[in-house]
Formats: sequence, C-alpha cells, structure tokens
Amino acid sequence: MQKILIVEDEKAISGVLHSILSDELTDYEFVIAEDGLEGYKQVEKEDFALVISDIKMPKLSGTELLKQSLALKPETTFIMISGHADIDSAVSCLKEGAYDFISKPIDINRLITSVKNALAKESLKKENKNLQTENKTLKKKVNKKYQMIGTSPALQKIQDMIEK
Repeated sequence: MQKILIVEDEKAISGVLHSILSDELTDYEFVIAEDGLEGYKQVEKEDFALVISDIKMPKLSGTELLKQSLALKPETTFIMISGHADIDSAVSCLKEGAYDFISKPIDINRLITSVKNALAKESLKKENKNLQTENKTLKKKVNKKYQMIGTSPALQKIQDMIEK
C-alpha cells in the first residue's frame, strides 16, 4: 500500500489533515511526522507517494525538508502548506520542486483537488517510466531476432528508415 507523509508541528492541523484525507483516499496509508527533522528521517526510510509539509517548523523547516528530500529522492512529490503565506515563499517552494503551495487556513476542497492531482501525476510518471522500459526491451528483442546482414548503402538506407 502506498503511503502519504504529513509533516506538521501543530497536532490539531495534522489530525484534521489525516482525518479528511484518509476518508477521501482509502487506498493510502498515512504517516505523521511532528517536525521537519522527523519528516526527513521518514523520507530516508521509506518511499512516499506524496509528502504534505508545513513550512514553518522546529528543527528543520519545510523548505529545507523539501530541498534535502528531493536531493535524496527526486521523484518525491511535495505539497507545501503555510500559515505565513506570501508570494515569495510560494514561488521559492515551487522553484525548489514542490508540486503545489497551499496557504492556511486550508481550503479543504483545494487541498483534496491538489492531492488527487499530485497523486494522478505521480501515477502517470510511473506508468510512463514503465512504458519506456518496456519499449526499450521490445526494441532490443526485435533487433536481436531480426538482424539484417550486410553493409551496402541500400541496406543501410533501409535500416535507417526502420530506426526512424
């Protein structure tokens, strides 16, 4: 079962996020970290389909968590939340690689939409990666099975056309 990590230092908010999202996303398991450092340790240990992180936290800020986690696991998808929202911090998070930025108080519908879109995007990325791998494997099999023998210019032209 895929997991979603919620990194939030305010227990009331992390509890509400967990409650709302677990009702909406029954196919996911949720893990809660109480600060950025604990969140980073979780990212080190496990792969998460999504990380939802506050920005202002003790020990390790959400921005630092984002940077360090993406350096370690670049495929991780982040949604950042903050009660101290300003355009600069939103732009900064998005430039660092966050999927979305949501300001507090959190609009639940916007959060759910963003989470579902982020998970759909992640699913498509994995599917695309699998298709690319499958495509390369099939090309290798076909090339091995049906090799043309010869080096004439006419045969080279045919081989070039086939590769295209």
